[in-house]
Amino acid sequence: MTSPYEEAPLLRLEGVRQGYGAREVLRGVSLELYPGEVLGVVGESGSGKSTLLRVLYLELPAEGRYTLGQPGLEGLNLLALDPYRRLEVRQRHLALVRQHAHEALRMGFSSLANVAEPLLLLGERRYGQAATRALAALEEADFPTERADEPPRVLSGGLRQRVQLARAIAARPAVLLLDEPTTGLDLLVQARVLDTLRALKGRLGLSMILVSHDLGVVRALADRILVLLEGEVVEAGLADQVLEDPQHPYTQDLVQARL
Repeated sequence: MTSPYEEAPLLRLEGVRQGYGAREVLRGVSLELYPGEVLGVVGESGSGKSTLLRVLYLELPAEGRYTLGQPGLEGLNLLALDPYRRLEVRQRHLALVRQHAHEALRMGFSSLANVAEPLLLLGERRYGQAATRALAALEEADFPTERADEPPRVLSGGLRQRVQLARAIAARPAVLLLDEPTTGLDLLVQARVLDTLRALKGRLGLSMILVSHDLGVVRALADRILVLLEGEVVEAGLADQVLEDPQHPYTQDLVQARL
């Protein structure tokens, strides 16, 4: 069986820098994501995790090189594209599940309409067809489809995250970005969301980048881990190796704090 690391990377960042004014938040970050892989990004608050995710989602400008192995994008540096083209790439190839569902969802519209919306934006003209695909995505995200007409404002935090997840996977993105997807959920709900993500990875072959401060969450999902400290990658490797035999003192502190 071929190892995923023998394939060409699906996504690659090279020497990416990003800052706010004189403060540099990302300092030459490089990473690769392979098809069907989950890459976990860990670090304490202020390490640059959220900024990295926003750069990956093409929400923030940055210096460096960002390539995505998708038809029509071969060899293109996504960071050099104009804003309209970046938006097009984001809508067609990337999806983001945010930490706070209200930042992504229309809280007063039905859950079904929330999931169907990106399909309509991508050109699906028949609402009935979009609704059918949206309902299937809700089912894949383990959302109780009998509640599809309910708006997110009346749902629990766990169900809101499932609506977000369904919205993210409905159009089958190349890369799914996860920003602290279980923060604020109780342990049982967290476990169920993680089970859903594992199932989606296996069933759909999704490639994911997971940002989290929770090493337990990262261990449950990630194949590889990248450790950020003050905007720099200080350690990277297979998840079990990084968590069981950390080499950098900062990573050792993170693992020890989890114990």
